[in-house]
Amino acid sequence: EIDSDSDGVVDSADQCRATPAGISVSDAGCEIDSDSDGVVDSADQCRATPAGISVSDDGCEVDSDSDGVVDSADQCRATPAGISVSDAGCEVDSDSDGVVDSADQCRATPAGISVTDAGCEVDSDADGVTDSTDQCRDTPAGARVYDTGCEVDSDLDGIVDSVDLCGDTRAGISVGEFGCEIDSDTDGVVDSADLCANTPAGTSVDWYGCETDRDKDGVVDSLDQCVSARLVVVDASGCEVDTDADGLIDSQDACPESSPGTLIGKDGCALPPDQDKDGVADAFDICPNSDSNIQTSQYGCASDKNIILKGVRFTINSDELTQDSALILADFANRLSAHPYLKVQVSGHTDNLGDPAYNLDLSQRRALAVKLFMVEHGINLENISAIGYGQSRPITDNSSITKRQINRRVELSIADPDQ
Repeated sequence: EIDSDSDGVVDSADQCRATPAGISVSDAGCEIDSDSDGVVDSADQCRATPAGISVSDDGCEVDSDSDGVVDSADQCRATPAGISVSDAGCEVDSDSDGVVDSADQCRATPAGISVTDAGCEVDSDADGVTDSTDQCRDTPAGARVYDTGCEVDSDLDGIVDSVDLCGDTRAGISVGEFGCEIDSDTDGVVDSADLCANTPAGTSVDWYGCETDRDKDGVVDSLDQCVSARLVVVDASGCEVDTDADGLIDSQDACPESSPGTLIGKDGCALPPDQDKDGVADAFDICPNSDSNIQTSQYGCASDKNIILKGVRFTINSDELTQDSALILADFANRLSAHPYLKVQVSGHTDNLGDPAYNLDLSQRRALAVKLFMVEHGINLENISAIGYGQSRPITDNSSITKRQINRRVELSIADPDQ
């Protein structure tokens, strides 16, 4: 029987009568497909393809994504063209961070590091420092940080810049929670400048944090009871010292060390002796024994009466002064000499016994005798006059010896200095 294609299978049994010469065929006369993949051996470049595997026209297993890994071994069959893949057909993840190299912007991430979708290490607080080196992972957004990821503290006071209201605090200064220097006594002066760190609350202080002393007397205002003039000595209450306790402060006291109990004048100095306490010193007091209940003149004598020269007596019916009278008049002349410009008049008076004319003459002579005595003892002649009134001016009645003795007297009147 005829075998048209000379393949060793007669045409009646040959199902493939045009088999090229030299081709191995099966009993049916068709070319052999050794691995039963649907591609005859002459066209099959992969004659050992496992059963059930999809193959291409060349008989080799299909590689759908053309990544060099056949589909049966390819776990990632949709790999984009040109991508390097592993033996499993999946894209390579060089640093094993879970992000394939084509999407990985950081391909050398150390093992075990958490990465972002871009394959770079996570920076949780977005401060530019990755979490693996960031010691402060919750830094506020926008804050400047060190290489450690912690916020910058420019003045190194322990308060980060985002909180620090005083960013230029000097080194070594204690600061509060906002980075400003501490003011322990809250007086408005920081401790480093405060020379008085325990000032009571509410106290007014100077630039140095010490309580103000407005009058500069060394006593602070809160204790100072007296606003004193400067450069005066004060006591603990800030009041000027009254050294001798005479009621005058030292700056007004011309004699600040007067003895206790000393009577002083307006200037703080001891008053001259004034035995009758009439305000006229004895050295200028013409009448140093004036009664305390009368008003006296500037000369220390009763302002509304003539001066009776008590104790001045004459021998009977004579103008001769007794020895005692001379002593009294000498003392009186001495006191009168303290007023060299004072004009005075001496008047003589008698009682009513005897002839009035005689008494008038006697009183005139006695007044003149007193005047001359005064002149001899330093009184200017032009400043003293004498007159006798006899019995015409009694100061009491003449009903008794005692009263008549009172009327027998010598008086002295002082002229008004304005006349």
